[in-house]
Amino acid sequence: MKGKVITALTAGLILPGLLLAGNLKQDRGMASKRARLQQPILSILDEGQAEEWSKLRLTFEKQRNEISAKLKNSRLELQHLMKSSRLPDEKEVGKLQNDVLQYSNQLQRLRIEQQLSLRNILTDEQWAELKDKTKKQRGRPMLNRMRDHRSRRHQVMRRFH
Repeated sequence: MKGKVITALTAGLILPGLLLAGNLKQDRGMASKRARLQQPILSILDEGQAEEWSKLRLTFEKQRNEISAKLKNSRLELQHLMKSSRLPDEKEVGKLQNDVLQYSNQLQRLRIEQQLSLRNILTDEQWAELKDKTKKQRGRPMLNRMRDHRSRRHQVMRRFH
C-alpha cells in the first residue's frame, strides 16, 4: 500500500516537470529549425555571397520581428475584444481582423522577397544543389515520423491480441 502511494506521489511530482521541460524545448524549436534551414544555404555560398546573404537576412529578420510583434498584438486585442462582451463592437472587430490579415500578408510577402533575394545571389548550379539538399532534408523527418507511428501502433495492437 505504501509503495503505491509513494509511486503515485512521485509520478504526480515528476510528470508535470517533464511536461514543462517538453514545452520549454518547443520554445527553442523555431530558432533551431531556422538554424538547420540555414546550414544548407551557407554550405554552398562562397565568402562574398555569404556576407551578402548575412546582411539581407539581418534586414529581413528585423522586419519579420516587427511585423510579427504587430500581428501578435492585433491578435491579442481581437481575442480580448471578442471575450470582453457578448456583443463586441463590429467596427472594432472588423478593424482588428483587417489588421491581422494585413500583417499576415506582410509576413508572407517578406518571406517571398527573402526567397527571391536568395535566388538572385545564387548561381544556377548552387540553386539546383540547394533544392536537392532541402528536398532531402525535408523528406526524411516525415518518413521517420510515419515509421515510428506505424511501429508504435503495431506494438499497441500486439498487446491486445
